Amino acid sequence: MCNPLLSSPYYVRVAAILLVFLFVNSPICPAGFTCQDNERQALFQFKIGLKDPGNRLSSWDVTTDCCLWKGVSCDNRTGHVIGLDLHNDHNEHQHRYQEQSVSDDRWALGGELSPCLLAIEHLTTLDLSGNYFGNMLIPHFLGSFKQLATLRLSRAGFGGRIPHQLGNLLSLHQLDLSNNGHSLLLDDCWWLSNLTSLQHLDLSFVNFGIAANWLEALNALHSILEIRLSQCGLLNGIPSSFQHLNLTSLVTLDLSDNYSNSTLPTWLFDLKSLQNLFLRGNYFYGSIPASIGNMSSLTVLELSDRFSLRGSIPGALGNLCKLQQLDLTWSPLRQNLSDMKEIFSGCVKNSLTKLSLRGASLSGYLPEWIGDFQNLKILDLSMNSLSGKLPSSLGRLLSLQQLSLYGNELNGDVPETIGWLSELVILKLGLNSFKGGLSENFFANLTKLKNLGLSSTSLALNVRPDWKPLFRLEYINMSSCILGPQFPSWIKTQESLSSLHMYDVNISDSIPDWFWNFSSSLEFIDLSHNGIRGMLPDLSELSDSKLTYVDLSCNLLEGTVPQFPRSISYLFLSNNSFSGLIPPGIHKTMPKLQYLFLSKNNLSGSIPLFPCNLEELIALDLSDNHLSGELPDCWKGSSNLQDLDFSQNEISGQIPISISHLTSLEHLILRGNRLSGGLPSSLDSCRAMVLLDLSYNQLSGEITWMDRSFSNLKFLNLRANMFSGNLPPLSQLNSLRILDLSRNNFSGNIPKSYGNLRAMSYSLNHVPSETASYSHVAMNLEIKGLYIQFSNVLNLVAAIDLSKNHLLGPIPEELTDLYGLRFLNLSGNNLTGHIPDKINLLKVLEALDLSSNNLSGAIPPSFGQLNFLSYMNLSYNNLSGRIPISGQLSTFDSTIYVGNQGLCGIPLHECQDKVSIKDEAHLTSPEIWLHLSAELVMFMLLL
Repeated sequence: MCNPLLSSPYYVRVAAILLVFLFVNSPICPAGFTCQDNERQALFQFKIGLKDPGNRLSSWDVTTDCCLWKGVSCDNRTGHVIGLDLHNDHNEHQHRYQEQSVSDDRWALGGELSPCLLAIEHLTTLDLSGNYFGNMLIPHFLGSFKQLATLRLSRAGFGGRIPHQLGNLLSLHQLDLSNNGHSLLLDDCWWLSNLTSLQHLDLSFVNFGIAANWLEALNALHSILEIRLSQCGLLNGIPSSFQHLNLTSLVTLDLSDNYSNSTLPTWLFDLKSLQNLFLRGNYFYGSIPASIGNMSSLTVLELSDRFSLRGSIPGALGNLCKLQQLDLTWSPLRQNLSDMKEIFSGCVKNSLTKLSLRGASLSGYLPEWIGDFQNLKILDLSMNSLSGKLPSSLGRLLSLQQLSLYGNELNGDVPETIGWLSELVILKLGLNSFKGGLSENFFANLTKLKNLGLSSTSLALNVRPDWKPLFRLEYINMSSCILGPQFPSWIKTQESLSSLHMYDVNISDSIPDWFWNFSSSLEFIDLSHNGIRGMLPDLSELSDSKLTYVDLSCNLLEGTVPQFPRSISYLFLSNNSFSGLIPPGIHKTMPKLQYLFLSKNNLSGSIPLFPCNLEELIALDLSDNHLSGELPDCWKGSSNLQDLDFSQNEISGQIPISISHLTSLEHLILRGNRLSGGLPSSLDSCRAMVLLDLSYNQLSGEITWMDRSFSNLKFLNLRANMFSGNLPPLSQLNSLRILDLSRNNFSGNIPKSYGNLRAMSYSLNHVPSETASYSHVAMNLEIKGLYIQFSNVLNLVAAIDLSKNHLLGPIPEELTDLYGLRFLNLSGNNLTGHIPDKINLLKVLEALDLSSNNLSGAIPPSFGQLNFLSYMNLSYNNLSGRIPISGQLSTFDSTIYVGNQGLCGIPLHECQDKVSIKDEAHLTSPEIWLHLSAELVMFMLLL
């Protein structure tokens, strides 16, 4: 029953007074719709100019109240639009629409930014970050928003010059123009000095071009708290000194990756309020000054560099009681870690949560005091020269989440105390010399472990076959450990695993059926260099698989070539015993293939046409099989193919003309087949070609066109074919480092222009940096009488082999201009004339073969200056005179001079003084003998 007091006139009057009070003090809402009509119209016009492929602004069409539109915010009192947040968070959209296979671009707004937006005069926030506006200029009209406090245009695809009109935004607190891909240009910084209300500035990846006054301009921003200028290409680098610094409120400064190449700036250590300092990648030289101890507010110091900073860490750093993160990665400190106790015994010992000295040229052993960092969460001492055993004190780092010690010279057993680190998420001990094994007890407390790296340690995993570890790993690298011979069944419990590296782990078992779908996250598998046997199942029906990389090479697998899920991009099955035909429909079952390696198997039959239909294919290796028939003649100009290796098969026919459509082709290897016909001149369309190996075929005809193309060609091998005519003109091939035209029918003289092969004039220590490593391709050369395969060091080889042709004339003296030449073979021709006297200019020459020619004259004494010469053959020529005995020539035996009747001296017979027949007849005359007898009598009388 209701209380009668509540209905009395007194309470009615009180309620009325309260209603009036609430009405007077409530926000006054404008009549009609919440948002202003002119602002709604302006937003409609703005939307018309935009491209919205993901239909993110669909709510703008549902209601006329623009304050309810997605990304629009209004003032509660006035109804004016004050915020426009249209940033693109792809991760958010990906989660919400997981059933759709969306790409980054789908959700990115684009198009034009209409100046009708100026009608929204009360705008305080504009965020267009994460979209893509196609390198569009930042509109000048954005500088007209008088009340704008936040402007974010990061990762939005803007380009061109940043308009100076942005300097009119006097109310701006935050400006973020970062990560627009260096296409955004800042040509002057003075307009920044007008933004006196600015607190947060991020211009990372903005190209500062000729803007040399950046520090002076920023020094005018008295309220600035955060400055980020990472990878800006700061003109003249970062100033080493600066007077009258006003940045007294600065909390965060990021000047990383500007490649300053100067001394460490002294003005940085006057920033007493600075908490976060990022200076990585600036090639600072000199040492870290002791004045760093004055930065008492510092919590994060990232000074990671590479091969420039010198000297030890100053002891004053140990007094930074608030320092939480210290990163000196790749700073060549060249200190003994044991000697750094004094530094890390200060209060910094209690504050540090991250210590990274990776690649800092540290030596010595890991001391016991390393366990005193009670709050340490990340310890990275990898890639140094630390030796000795691991201290048991590591087990005291109970807060540790990451322990990285890989790439040192540590040895002994892994202490059981590391297993006490129950917070550990990342454990990397690989590339050391540990011995012994790890038991189940070692891992019992490591329940949070996600990343386990033990590769190249020879450690054994001593666990039961039915072991079920409590951790759930996402990354495993145990390559070159001892896990076999059985396939480790505990892997089945790792349902979150995405990357598995277990090559060379002594597995001689078959792969169990459960392996291929035990984890829905699995993307990377490397089980190569084991003894895995058996056949693989058809995996093409694993529709939900994320598998992109599989390496099963160098095993004992057999059967037909297996099919993998549609997601696969990298498939390496070389060095097995697969047999039968190559499936012709690979382009349908595995359409995303980029790398397919099936070399050194027992495959037969013809090559299917699938390579021509794999649009993403980059590298295909079918070498060392029993493939026959002709090469595919279906290549398209749209192909991305870069590497093609069909060598060591039984392929016949001619080189198809359509290969010339492969304009991205860099490596074409057809060595050791039965190809015939000529070398098609249409190949000059393959201007990206770096390596061309057609050796050991039956190709014929003349080559006259190669000089006008192949400007990128570095390695050319046409050995053991039937090419004829003059040697091909090659003088314009300025990148050529290996030339093998041996065992053909070439005739005529060696062109003097071969001395212009510029890349062969580089010495071993001055090979151009663009000459990359070629670990996935190889070339076979006859060097020092042996057949040698070069792969990883292919870029360091400079060689010419013109042997066993029908070449005439002298050795061009111009060849001695190839100062970087390491191997030269001109044997088995009909060369005449003398050996060039300037042969000593080939200072790095290691092997020289001039045998079986018609060379004459003396061996030049300059041979003695060839200090690297370890192989030489001058046999079967017409050389004469005394053999020089200086330098390397004194180390060779007589076999290299066989067949030169006129040579004498060590190591052949002693040289005898000879006279001509005419002189010999003159000596036998009576008059001469009488004269000599008279002189002899006089000589005896004098005695």
